[in-house]
Amino acid sequence: MFSHCISIFSHEYKDKIFVYSAPLVKFLEGVFEMKLALKKSYIIKVPPVVTKSSKEIICAFLRSAYNGDGHIDNQKIEYGTMSKDFAQSMIYLLSQLSIKAKYWHRKDNMHMITISGKKEMNRFLREVMEKSP
Repeated sequence: MFSHCISIFSHEYKDKIFVYSAPLVKFLEGVFEMKLALKKSYIIKVPPVVTKSSKEIICAFLRSAYNGDGHIDNQKIEYGTMSKDFAQSMIYLLSQLSIKAKYWHRKDNMHMITISGKKEMNRFLREVMEKSP
């Protein structure tokens, strides 16, 4: 299916490979049940395959999300997204790990997830951020 229509490029990034393939994009859109070519900041969702996955997969997904768009300091752990569905699904994933988080909506329409309190922050750091694939 993909053998004749994939272009792979390695840029200056040492941990990323760029793959250009229309059939691969169509395949992944089916797997993740969402369009990948659109500007998705407002419509992104957690793929159903993730919400139905093991705790190890959920942790890996959360770790990647927080490494990309999260903020961790001594007072709180936060994640912001323009997608309400994504934020609410992230709350669900955290609850699957028994991590309590607060969902709130900023004036600029950013949907926020905040984990606060030493117990919850330590649980998140231990369960999500310290585990490696």
